[in-house]
Amino acid sequence: MFNKFAAVLQQAVEALAPTLSLQEDFVFHWKAVTHYFIDNKDDTIPVGETNIPSHMEQMLDILTQEESTCEANQTGPCMEYLLQHKILETLYALGKADCPSGMKQVVFTFFTNLIGKIKQPLLPHVHVHGPVHRLIKVCGEVKAGPTEKEEIQFLCMVCAKLKADPYLVNFFLEAPKTSASYNHTHRKAERNAPASSYKKIASEIGQPEFNLVTSLLCLLQSPDTRVAVKAGEGLMLVTSLPEINAAKCIVDHTQFCAHISDRLCTLYQQLPIVMDPVDVDTVEVTWGLDMYSEAEDDNTFPGKRALISLLSWFDYCDEVIKNAHPIIGRALAKDIRHRFYDPIMEPQLLQASEVGILTSTALLIKFVKMTSSSSLLSETVYFLLGNATEKEKPGELSSKLRHRFIERCDHLSHEISIVSLKLFEVLLLKPHEHIIVNLVLRNLAPRTYHAPPGMNSDNEMSDSISGSGHDDDALSDRPDSPMFDDSDLPPIGLDGLEHLDDPALLASFPIDFPEIRCRNWTVITSSTRLRRTMTLSMLFRMSIWQGWKMIKKLEVKLWKTMSEKTKMQRMKWMNRVRRRLRNKQRILLSVSNHRYHHHDRPHHQIPFLCLWACFHRSYIQYFRICDERRKTWHPCSSSRQRSLCFRVKCDNHKLSKNPEICNFTSFNFRFLTLVPEYIKSSPITDSGYDTYLRDAHRQFRECSVQCLRWDWPTYPKSLDRVDYSEAFYEGFFLKVLFDKMSQMLDQPYEVNLQLTSVLSKLSQFPHPHIHEFFINPYLQLSPGCRCLYTVLKRVIADVKGRMKMIPDFQRKCIQVRRQLTDMEEEDGSPQIELMEGVIVLEEFCKELAAVAFVKAHAESGRI
Repeated sequence: MFNKFAAVLQQAVEALAPTLSLQEDFVFHWKAVTHYFIDNKDDTIPVGETNIPSHMEQMLDILTQEESTCEANQTGPCMEYLLQHKILETLYALGKADCPSGMKQVVFTFFTNLIGKIKQPLLPHVHVHGPVHRLIKVCGEVKAGPTEKEEIQFLCMVCAKLKADPYLVNFFLEAPKTSASYNHTHRKAERNAPASSYKKIASEIGQPEFNLVTSLLCLLQSPDTRVAVKAGEGLMLVTSLPEINAAKCIVDHTQFCAHISDRLCTLYQQLPIVMDPVDVDTVEVTWGLDMYSEAEDDNTFPGKRALISLLSWFDYCDEVIKNAHPIIGRALAKDIRHRFYDPIMEPQLLQASEVGILTSTALLIKFVKMTSSSSLLSETVYFLLGNATEKEKPGELSSKLRHRFIERCDHLSHEISIVSLKLFEVLLLKPHEHIIVNLVLRNLAPRTYHAPPGMNSDNEMSDSISGSGHDDDALSDRPDSPMFDDSDLPPIGLDGLEHLDDPALLASFPIDFPEIRCRNWTVITSSTRLRRTMTLSMLFRMSIWQGWKMIKKLEVKLWKTMSEKTKMQRMKWMNRVRRRLRNKQRILLSVSNHRYHHHDRPHHQIPFLCLWACFHRSYIQYFRICDERRKTWHPCSSSRQRSLCFRVKCDNHKLSKNPEICNFTSFNFRFLTLVPEYIKSSPITDSGYDTYLRDAHRQFRECSVQCLRWDWPTYPKSLDRVDYSEAFYEGFFLKVLFDKMSQMLDQPYEVNLQLTSVLSKLSQFPHPHIHEFFINPYLQLSPGCRCLYTVLKRVIADVKGRMKMIPDFQRKCIQVRRQLTDMEEEDGSPQIELMEGVIVLEEFCKELAAVAFVKAHAESGRI
């Protein structure tokens, strides 16, 4: 009480005293502080009951006022006095002794305000950075001490000054005392030593010290969350300094990397053994903002607090690696792999327990999703997939984890298959070239999947793609082509012939029509050979794709009756027509009756069938012209001509400047028509294709930007340089995916969705070999090889075989689709898994068609 009265009396006397200069006033306050320690021998009085805090505040105010009156970069007399009389050295000694009680807190506050408020650079002065450096060593000595708040504020202020002037960090790197004794043996002992014995080893071998990092690491373990977060921010500032000496000192002579990695291991081991993968995936955290309250959380589950702490710390590790000096980032990423991934995560991922596999894989997926730093992503990728980049061989085991994860994609447990496929999907979204090289490209790079030149394959490619000049549909749709498949053609209805508008077009086509009932087609009941044909008006009233299929069936009969000479004449004539069409922006197609001359028979009318098809905004897709045993032909006279004319709007430059666009868009057409119309369950008015186009456009652009820096080729490897001495092997990853795709009619809906998602991601990569292997339906395959299109065709063939045993198959598929969209209640149909597989297959073909269309536009320069 008496001391407070004396302080008030002293302030009154100072107010009545004559005005002093700033220097005299500064000296007066400093002497008042020193006289207290000379005159007062009682150490039990806390500093809060003395005049010391007020005198020190006055000293700081005087220094601030003096700086405001002085010119820039000029030191005033008060600051000169502080530096010459080593006031900061004295205050450091008083603060370290903490006498009287609380003096340490006052000293930290004075240093923090002095460094922060004074604008002129003070740290380069020897009488400033010396006591500051020694005061840094005091921080963190007492765990959970009463001065933690002031300590962390002081350290963060120093870090901020170093961030502003990075060269100042060299003043805080303490050189070794006995550098001659610091040899290779000491370095090895230091790296293998635990964190608890680090200080002892450092003092024995005399290595360099970076006490700022050591003190921040101590405060990082504070039970006070705010102090720990501030310490983490300070470490991020220090590690991001561009000074290479500081970076090497942090990596080689501090426990920074070891401490960060060990804490990650500790938090992982505190998790419960079993966790739901859905719960793990739904948790979203950011380091420093993980204030979690169970009372306010509606979606709590066992272990959520521990999971939030782990993911928050992993996010901090990722941020440090991303923003730190490259030397520190690479060292920390390697340390996380050696201390966390290899000894802790790998045994968990290789365990036999299914619940343990689900939990550990879900956590790994979360880690991969959160990883944004290139160094940590590289270590994660090499940890999972290994380092192999050479061509894969059957049975090869280059990485145990990689092999195990690929095997689990076809696991007996559907949940494990889903989570394993999800891991690869997340990996494929990451910007790391080794992922796609290791999984796919190293096996596709030799291009031995392509048939040698001159060899016919099971999957015939068009002549236009290989450079022969024929249309892209000239070979693959020929009736004698191995690619021609008319097994899915519906019957042709003829019981409405009385309504045909041109009876003169009826001619004799000896064709047998099967007795099958399908949507949009009438039933043929006659089993005799019908001599009928269809008029153009009936043809164009049908679906474009159904009409195209119908003409293919008619061509089977026509082609078999033609001689080789007639076939060649017909092909040449069709090519001439197509070349003329490509040179026009508006095309007038005239479908006319033509005369046909035979040896000893009179002239008679035969129909000349022409099918026009437009694909997506009026791109010409297929132009088929059929006639019967044509030897010579010429247009009929105008009086007898029956014509059907319509205009086709074509792009101004696609067909004229870039005719190969037709080949790419035909890829799209192939996938759109892969599933027959009588199997499809999506509404005709709203098939969802536009949504797939928008998604494919966005995803392909993101993928292309990501792959720009990988220097991929623009064109496939020339077939002249392909070495066919070794057989093609698609790789273990694609083998499992294609095998899984072949079984999609017998798999759950969720597994098929995840499987098609992975294949869709693969098809979007802009590498020419990936595009050819996944998107090109005309690819000439080597014997025994398969690609995505051939796998899908086999699945479609399986669907056609199974649907014969299920009445009203299409109606039931439509009903199941409505159930999946919650428009109807489930009825527990025994074939629901088959129908769900067919629905996923239909949607997947639309997705691949959208990818093909987007890639076609990118190839033509539109994207």
